[in-house]
Amino acid sequence: MPATAPPATAPSSLLPAEVASAVANFERGLGDIEERVRRLQRAPWAELCGGLPPLESARLHLMVAYTINTLFYMYLKTQGIPSANHPVLAELERIKGYIRKVRAASQEAEASQRQASLNASAAKRFIVHALGGPSGPDASAGAGGGAPGGGEGGGGAAAPGGESGGGGSDGEYSRSVVERLFGEGGG
Repeated sequence: MPATAPPATAPSSLLPAEVASAVANFERGLGDIEERVRRLQRAPWAELCGGLPPLESARLHLMVAYTINTLFYMYLKTQGIPSANHPVLAELERIKGYIRKVRAASQEAEASQRQASLNASAAKRFIVHALGGPSGPDASAGAGGGAPGGGEGGGGAAAPGGESGGGGSDGEYSRSVVERLFGEGGG
């Protein structure tokens, strides 16, 4: 009787349960990857990159270039072709340089975005306090009508720049700051 070739995958009844589960998960994952690759192959490149911001588009281009060149380098290795002085190595180094530049630009963009966010929150705090301070439960924590950091209406804490708080409430001090900064109220 001629021998038959073994099936491509062993029946799950012959495998331990945990191995059969891992193989089934692998097959599902492989099918998912194949479907995603087919979708990428069907879509025009301009459509893939069309809606991306410039840095993301650059990352996508570099990822594809690096992947293709790495695969070619691996192909050379598997075929026994000497690759020590092959031009693909210079191309990989060139792509790595661009990856570093895009990473640096991305980090700068993130830092400036964080800074803009911090500046916006600082401006909001300044405006809230300049207009009389916050209202609500936090505002009543210093009830008693004294100046910031001081007792009842007396000398109080020194204002920025060494000036006296003027003995008024937090709202009065904030209004005087607004008057000095913006020249309002004739004070």
